[in-house]
Amino acid sequence: MDGLITGIIGAVIAVVIALALVPTVISSASQAATNATGPTATLLDLIPLVFVAGLILVVVFLFMKKKGKA
Repeated sequence: MDGLITGIIGAVIAVVIALALVPTVISSASQAATNATGPTATLLDLIPLVFVAGLILVVVFLFMKKKGKA
């Protein structure tokens, strides 16, 4: 039980740090996309989505690992 609580606290801290970085990722990707054209600009617009999706996957994986299912 103690390890589960420690894991949850660690995951919450990681989520807070990642959410604090989201505006920086969005602004950096949009600035880079203004100078890009074509498929490069489209991919640069998807970087924030990939960042948030990766964050969600990491949190789910850590939770499942702490619960002993993964």
